[in-house]
Amino acid sequence: MDEFQHIEQERTEEDSEVQLTDLPLLSNAGGKRSLWLARLLLGWPGSLGQRHWRQIGAMATLLLTVLAVLVILSPLHRGPAPSTVHPGIFSNPFLATYRSSPVLIYRGHFSEVRSVTWSPDGTRIASGGEDGTVQVWNAATGERTLTYQLYAGSLHSVTWSPDGTRIAFTSQDNSVQVWDATTGKHLLTYRGHAGSVVPMAWSPDGKRIASGSSDGIVEVWDAATGQHLMTYRGHAQSVLPAPDSPRSVLSIAWSPDGKHIASGSRDRTVQVWDAATGKGILIYRYHFVAVFAVAWSPDGKHIASGGRDRVVRVWDVSTGGDTLTYEDHAEIVWAVAWSPNGKFIASGSSDGTVQVWNATTGKRILTYLSSAFCVAWSPDGKRIASGGEDGSVKVWQVV
Repeated sequence: MDEFQHIEQERTEEDSEVQLTDLPLLSNAGGKRSLWLARLLLGWPGSLGQRHWRQIGAMATLLLTVLAVLVILSPLHRGPAPSTVHPGIFSNPFLATYRSSPVLIYRGHFSEVRSVTWSPDGTRIASGGEDGTVQVWNAATGERTLTYQLYAGSLHSVTWSPDGTRIAFTSQDNSVQVWDATTGKHLLTYRGHAGSVVPMAWSPDGKRIASGSSDGIVEVWDAATGQHLMTYRGHAQSVLPAPDSPRSVLSIAWSPDGKHIASGSRDRTVQVWDAATGKGILIYRYHFVAVFAVAWSPDGKHIASGGRDRVVRVWDVSTGGDTLTYEDHAEIVWAVAWSPNGKFIASGSSDGTVQVWNATTGKRILTYLSSAFCVAWSPDGKRIASGGEDGSVKVWQVV
């Protein structure tokens, strides 16, 4: 025990507070050396002295402060220039293939992106959002080619004309505006609605535009002159109870042949009606909350619809019967879009994902990790554009 006593005598006042407890009494030399080493390790901080520790603490605090400032300021440095990234891919054998990174990110907006649309030739993308701007940019490089500023409020829907020469958008000022997609020259303003205009869609021949409003009315009008052609009041006459302006029309889509229009509403229905006469043909009632998205299949036989119930339903237009229910989203489904070949559907949600799945089987094929208020397929079916709450437009690779 001489060695142990010798160590005890050399301990200073500063390390007298450090005590070893619950150590077994060791009788051999190896045990003594272990005990000596343990005491030495526990007692080493005291040997540095309080002054040295204060200096080390001050340096550590300064370093942490600098790192915190860099972290806070880094998101504030954001310009309109796009960034091209290499997509990260990883697989989950029970679900699907995930892509964590888009092939291109466009950050020209300063708030939520509510609508995104490809030009018919696939070379440009137009996007609109809460910042009151429509921005047109090169789909390959992300270079901005045109900005249209609206001062009346946020934009709800942006759509390219079928011939690629014009862009139309809706806004909170109860209007639909049409302008030249190359020069940005204003061509037409339609103000036939009594409430805020949310969705709009061009007819396949580009001659008419259908637009829906918070008053439950859908108007059809001449895209060249602004002349009113027809009013559909099916949602305005709905008696289904629902909160927050229960009759608002939230989504519109023309059939591929231009003969019918489907409109989804906060009244919980999707209604299909004749585009020439306004006569109702079918009311789909299987969503139990607001319907935010409707889209026709390329062959015109089915409609995909999604909404607040977190479900995408695919149903037969001729019968109104369900053919598929897709339930893999965890939050509101804001957007649905068919692939150009009709084999797949992309759906965007506030659950942080854009999902691509088989339109016949419902099997999920791809998941893109990004919250989305809008999704759109490129005309060649190889890419998907999405816009979300972070103010960016992302382009994802499909094949």
